[in-house]
Amino acid sequence: MKITIIRRKEDLKDCDVAILEGENLELLKEAKKYSKFVVFFGEKAEKIEEIKKFEDFLQNYEIFKTIAERSPDPIVIFNAERILYTNPKALEYAKSEAKGIKRILDLVRPDYQSIALERMRRVLKGEKTEPAEYPCIMPDRREVWFETNSMLINFKGEPAILLILRDVTEKKIIEKKLEESGKKYKEFFDNSLDIIAVTDLNGHFIEVNKAFEIAFGYTNEEVKGRDFAEVLRLEKSVANEIFRSYNRAFRERRDLRGLVFEVKRKDGRRIIVEGNIRLLCEKEKIIGFVGNYRDVTDRIRLEKKLKESEERYRKIFEFSPVLIALVDEKGIFIEANRAMVKSVGLDPVGKSHYDLFTKEVAERRTKYVKEAIEKDKIIVFQDQRNGRFFFNQYIPLELEGKKHCLIISQELTELLRLNKFLRQIIEVGETLARFRDRKALIEKVETILSEYSARISNKPEEVYFRIGYKGENYGYLCVKFAGEEERKLLKTLADDLALAFKSIEDENKKKELYERLSENIRTIAYLVDKIRNPLAVVLAYAEIMIEDRKAKEKVVQQIDRIVEIMRELDTSWLKSEELAEKRII
Repeated sequence: MKITIIRRKEDLKDCDVAILEGENLELLKEAKKYSKFVVFFGEKAEKIEEIKKFEDFLQNYEIFKTIAERSPDPIVIFNAERILYTNPKALEYAKSEAKGIKRILDLVRPDYQSIALERMRRVLKGEKTEPAEYPCIMPDRREVWFETNSMLINFKGEPAILLILRDVTEKKIIEKKLEESGKKYKEFFDNSLDIIAVTDLNGHFIEVNKAFEIAFGYTNEEVKGRDFAEVLRLEKSVANEIFRSYNRAFRERRDLRGLVFEVKRKDGRRIIVEGNIRLLCEKEKIIGFVGNYRDVTDRIRLEKKLKESEERYRKIFEFSPVLIALVDEKGIFIEANRAMVKSVGLDPVGKSHYDLFTKEVAERRTKYVKEAIEKDKIIVFQDQRNGRFFFNQYIPLELEGKKHCLIISQELTELLRLNKFLRQIIEVGETLARFRDRKALIEKVETILSEYSARISNKPEEVYFRIGYKGENYGYLCVKFAGEEERKLLKTLADDLALAFKSIEDENKKKELYERLSENIRTIAYLVDKIRNPLAVVLAYAEIMIEDRKAKEKVVQQIDRIVEIMRELDTSWLKSEELAEKRII
């Protein structure tokens, strides 16, 4: 279904739903002529809500169509004038003449047409009707009895009747034959494709057919006289509900329709059956029940999977952090998830790219929408709007025979900003390794992080991170702003700065120590020289002036000891001087 906002007559081409925004009587007249639905928006109208109703219908119709196409029963949608939809099973019954059938009433056998017509009128009035059985004459002149279940629905904007049919021809034949001759009862009973079970008023099996034996794995002899709830191993709540239904049918003397419940086969496998219960009477006295069932396990599971799948993908669509939207071939937004709405700043549904973005952005993105649809290929590109960067994928889709484009977009702005910040952090790290002057290091770091107004201060300012190492405080790294991820990196950077400052500080202390050591070495050398010269004089005087041999020996021994100490001082001085020179260099 194509929904179009009409601004000129040309917009009405192939338009199912025409949306008029202004009071243009000429356009309104043309829209009524060419479109199935016309929505007029005055000043008080809510455009988006109206379009949303059509979208909800389209979604529900797709689910209905998927189930109907797989249904083993004929399904027909019609109104008083014509047939609107038939599923594949219904077409099988009509065969090649299906296109010539205009009204569903034309298929009903003439003697039942007045009853069927009255029933249709009641349904169209919204009255609830019980299932009924009608004979129908197929285009090939076959007579087929159908059990009909009908309800009033809204189909493509107009009231219609949804008719679900079940072929009960065999059952009707069985009934007729049973009336005509009890001898042929068994043959028809056993050869029915429906699961048939006859029970007494207490729910005990009297007889079951071949289809029952195949479906549940029990023979007729195995179940005779046994309680149906026990044989089919029904849960207590299910058994009680079925018993109440049977009891109501007995009291009200009417058949039951549309019972659905889960049972266990003989082998323990669970299956779901759906069926109808007829009263079994003898001379107007109810003596039991005849149940006709079908295994609908696959159908029920398919319906459940479809519902679960729809809910699952709807949640993924709605809550995905990625920007997702669906647009038509003109770039009109049909659907958008929460992330897209938040990114755009408003709900874009029903609006074009030109309504939302600048002309440059709208032209570029609309061009990619058309290219993806026309070439039936995925278009991948990057662009920006309002200083924000995006990675976009435009994916062509076909929904209900119409071409659309699925937009999946990821904003890269934050990622690119963090990537740039990481490069700055790496540059700061390289600076820490190269610079040995604290003042120069601080100036370089502040220059690299100037985009964040970074300062290394003695007191905290704005957003700050302490520069500390083992109890020593070297100040604060302060910035004007920082996101959560940036804060983590800036905290690590502050720790690295503290270690660099500590290293520079320790290096300065070592240099001072080495200078002091060198001074001491020079002093010692000077003193040694000062001592060495007088000592030589003393030794000479001792040799000449002291006559006492023992006294002379003692003086010479003491002088030799002093000389040895001076030699040790000379050796230590040379080693210390070499070490000092290496350290200073």
